[in-house]
Amino acid sequence: MTIITVRMKVIILICNIFDYDRDFFSDYHDGLPDSTKTGDEEYMKEYYYRALTQRMSGETEGLLQGISIGMVWPITNAIFTPKFKTVLLKPFLYDEEERTRLGSLYLNPEIDIMPKDAFHLCLGADLCYSWYREKGRSGAKIDTSDRIGQYHRDNSIYLTVVYKWGYEAAK
Repeated sequence: MTIITVRMKVIILICNIFDYDRDFFSDYHDGLPDSTKTGDEEYMKEYYYRALTQRMSGETEGLLQGISIGMVWPITNAIFTPKFKTVLLKPFLYDEEERTRLGSLYLNPEIDIMPKDAFHLCLGADLCYSWYREKGRSGAKIDTSDRIGQYHRDNSIYLTVVYKWGYEAAK
């Protein structure tokens, strides 16, 4: 009788930024300053401060919730081991004037085959996606400006070969 053990790790993520400026695109049409006020030094200082501080620090929403799941199924004494890791993120409390961010997803499915002791063949994929919907539109588009979506162009399927050996020295 074969017993299959599944190891699973689940982490719930909650990130809250209390002073997030979610009215930037409401106050500045298309994210640009008012052309009649470009000579006003205080107005332009405030505009550049609001335009740069959050983007430079990576703050893109007031509340980010998500879940991270990692699962491993070692089968037949770990000779064949399917693995699965994923992260799903959903932003809240951000400026929806320009677009609606639908969420981000990172997937890492992998199969680890061990034909001989200490020799592993791993076939897997790294997949990164983020989606948004433009204001007034119904379809979703891939978002390459998101912290996960920026790696969408680097999605890949890979094969790794790992050989581990040990060496003992006696004195």
